[in-house]
Amino acid sequence: MRLAVLCSLLLSTAALASPVLELEVGAGAHGWVTDPSPTFSGRVGLDLFDWFTPGVRAMSLTHFKADDRSWALLADLRVHTAPRLVQLNAGVDVGFALAHVNDTETVTTERVSPYLMGDVGVRLNVWRMWVGLNVGASPMGPSWVGMLSVGIAPFGRD
Repeated sequence: MRLAVLCSLLLSTAALASPVLELEVGAGAHGWVTDPSPTFSGRVGLDLFDWFTPGVRAMSLTHFKADDRSWALLADLRVHTAPRLVQLNAGVDVGFALAHVNDTETVTTERVSPYLMGDVGVRLNVWRMWVGLNVGASPMGPSWVGMLSVGIAPFGRD
């Protein structure tokens, strides 16, 4: 039993020997095709194995024409091709969205609900920085998301 625990610790330590911290911000649009609204996103992730990046994403889902505002806090699981100049990626985000909804002129309610989103994209890597373009969808509304992002891996990959 001790040998199994020791081997699993050594293997997990070797696998995590070169994780790379990723910081990313993005802006784009979301909503229904006929009524897009602005969205903003921030993501912190840890690139493991040069192909898998778990992280956390905060995202605004505010409607442009309404006083309603909402945001989501999501666990972000992302896979991507090996680090090179052009990198393909795909992700799944799972978490909760909080909406402040104006029911009338004087009454505002808060609603918390589960939120799920999937996206695919491409990014152009230059040194430790990148510019990316992702498109995605959510079955829980808004129906689509398009985002241009910039990011940096401040301590890794020269």
